[in-house]
Amino acid sequence: MWWPPTAKDWAQLAFLLAGSASAVGALCTYRANLRLERARWTVRMYEKFYEEPKLKKIRQILDCEANSETVAELVRDESWRLTDYLNFFELLAILQI
Repeated sequence: MWWPPTAKDWAQLAFLLAGSASAVGALCTYRANLRLERARWTVRMYEKFYEEPKLKKIRQILDCEANSETVAELVRDESWRLTDYLNFFELLAILQI
């Protein structure tokens, strides 16, 4: 018989509600931390791409007219700077998976 509830029933209900509230709180904390980590990752990638001197120099070379001699020379020489630049995009592709 369920009525009237005993102290044991009230205790079970209280623990069930506390456990449910804890699970919801943990989920909210997890999602907030996930958003924060994504924001940090985005800032690091921005800083690396736009502020790192060696990537900045390659980006400036590549931001020019089509069929530019400087780009052709960069590709011909197989410069380590171009390789590092392309590896940056490879890293982004790997992290996206």
